[in-house]
Amino acid sequence: MNTLQAPSNGSRGARRWLRRGHRWAGLSLVVFILFLSLSGMALNHTEDLKLDSRYIGWPWLLDAYGMEEPGPYAGMVSLGSMVIVADDYRVHLLLASGELVETIDLAATLPGAIERIGRVGDHAVIQSGQALYRSDEEITRFEYWEAKRRGEVAWSAEVLPATDGLEALDAAWRGPGLTAERLLLDLHSGRVLGKSGPWLMDAIAAFLILLSLSGLILSRVRNRQKQN
Repeated sequence: MNTLQAPSNGSRGARRWLRRGHRWAGLSLVVFILFLSLSGMALNHTEDLKLDSRYIGWPWLLDAYGMEEPGPYAGMVSLGSMVIVADDYRVHLLLASGELVETIDLAATLPGAIERIGRVGDHAVIQSGQALYRSDEEITRFEYWEAKRRGEVAWSAEVLPATDGLEALDAAWRGPGLTAERLLLDLHSGRVLGKSGPWLMDAIAAFLILLSLSGLILSRVRNRQKQN
């Protein structure tokens, strides 16, 4: 006499939905699984692939990492073979060829940000607030200048970072770029998405655990059905 009871419609329906959910969840996570696997393998061979010495300089990516280009410079003047560019609290000295020679930080000297830069004779002049500061002839320092006639200063207009000849300043501001290792690490951990990124990766990991458990449950149910 057969004492086995046929499974109810409810249990069959639950298993059917579980199988469908398991299948679609697995398909939706294939991309994440492949990426995590491949990125993990690449990170394990950072030195062999030279990921720590390969730099990525995509402007939109550097902007996303907070390595934006500076705003318009306060101005630019030429003195002999030198080009002097001023930004918030710094004065940059470049050769006419565009090579960056030196950057003078005046944050401890000035009462505020540099508003504009100009020249008078063989000297560069910067304005901060209502005060003027004039360079020495070698342009190694700036000192407070009590100008008798401010109209003598030939002031420069603001200069955009994309101006020809200022590529060295852009490179100095952003550096060589972002290493491939750093980008891959941030993508692998989810940190590239900010504070919510690691939580997203944790949720995906938890989902993978649930997917594995559901697979085990379905496997046990299938084995029992075969035995019966």
